[in-house]
Amino acid sequence: MSDTDSQPASDAKKRLEGAKPKGRVLLDFDTPPLPPKGNVLTGWSTLTKSIIGAGMLSFADAQAVCGWTLGIVLLLVFAVLSYFSLHLISRCAMKMPGKRLSYSTFAVAAGYPRMPLFIDSLMFIHNAGIDTAYLQVFASLGLALLENWSPGSTEGNRFLIRVGLIGFIVILLLPVCFLKRITYTAVTNFIGLCLFLYAVAAGVIYCFTVDE
Repeated sequence: MSDTDSQPASDAKKRLEGAKPKGRVLLDFDTPPLPPKGNVLTGWSTLTKSIIGAGMLSFADAQAVCGWTLGIVLLLVFAVLSYFSLHLISRCAMKMPGKRLSYSTFAVAAGYPRMPLFIDSLMFIHNAGIDTAYLQVFASLGLALLENWSPGSTEGNRFLIRVGLIGFIVILLLPVCFLKRITYTAVTNFIGLCLFLYAVAAGVIYCFTVDE
């Protein structure tokens, strides 16, 4: 590698060092990154599962209320915005060699040391809303399955059954919540994608078999 090739890297490193906030610095900013364990396949599975899982909860109802035309236009607009945000994140990652990559470290490198607190608060509210929706869907589906398997078994104590189902899934997923590496969730992501494809196939078959 020539001196001209190493010059941009050294300049980026100097800018990164100069971007450190004076005083309190994020621990992740100075902590060396962990060796990567994932690959392209696990990354795509996680991204696809996250997008499908969050979008499918409300996409059908939104399309029914807003109409197909407006729904498709908004879907394309926000898809472009999401792609642009991912492009910015990848560009930031290229400018931060040897650093842990997160929204917080990006904010510190950009010269906004107080922004991580706002980002963490925003992500907490966002994820809490999504997780609450998932728990509600799980409890509703669990009640429907119990009623299908044993008709009349859920009458009079539906609330307690919902609480039990939500508590059961929370306890079941607690070990997974403490895992931080993308490879540990690859199996569950593929299972979720297979179940989603099964639901799509079942819906298509049902549409062609009923006379309505």
